Formats: sequence, structure tokens, C-alpha cells
Amino acid sequence: MLLLLFYVIYIIITGGVFPDIQKLAFVIPVHKNGSKEICNNYRPISLLSPFAKISENCLYNQLNNICSSFQLLNKQQFGFRQNHDTSLAVPRICNEMVQCLDQWFPNVFEPLPKSRKRLCLTYPHISQ
Repeated sequence: MLLLLFYVIYIIITGGVFPDIQKLAFVIPVHKNGSKEICNNYRPISLLSPFAKISENCLYNQLNNICSSFQLLNKQQFGFRQNHDTSLAVPRICNEMVQCLDQWFPNVFEPLPKSRKRLCLTYPHISQ
């Protein structure tokens, strides 16, 4: 049985076609909270066949190994990668925003003297 599974997955990889029957899922509504009479209080759960899950996992591992070996993914890609949680993207984006603000408005983050009532910005890209 295991050899048959490997053979079918091999055919899927070499042929580039995932069988339509394996794309089907049973969708079951699962109650979250609140009234059971309100549709918005349910979330859908998709149940795939075990074969679809196994073959999807094999395809994912194969593609992930190829992308990692040949460095095909951008360093900015955080989702669906090992050790690259999307929560790590937030500090990176904030850092880039601060650098951009620093470049365009260099005095923005400098403390102002207490006597000043207004914020004075310099615009290095605009000639005066």
C-alpha cells in the first residue's frame, strides 16, 4: 500500500496534475460562541482525505527543499517558511519605516526644546 502511495505521489509530481477528486473537502460548521441560531457564530472546518493531506505535505516538502536549495524565495517572505514567522515581519517593517522617516525628515525624532510650541521639520529634498 505504501509503494502505491509513493507511486501516485511520484505521478502527481512528474505529471504536474493533482487529481480533482483529491481537491474535494467536507466543510463542517463549528460553533465558536454566542447564539447557535446566528450563522456568523460558526467557522468552517475543511476535512480533506488522508491521501490529499499526505500528498500535499510531500509536495510542500519537495517545493520547500527546492526553493531553499536555490534561494528562490525573497528574504522578505515570512509566511509558510520555517523560522520565518510572520510576527518577525512587524519589527522589520517598523525599522524600515523609521529609516525612511529618518532619511526624509531627519529632525523628526529629535527632542524639541520646551520653549518651542510647534514642530519644525527640515525637508532635505526640497531646495529653499
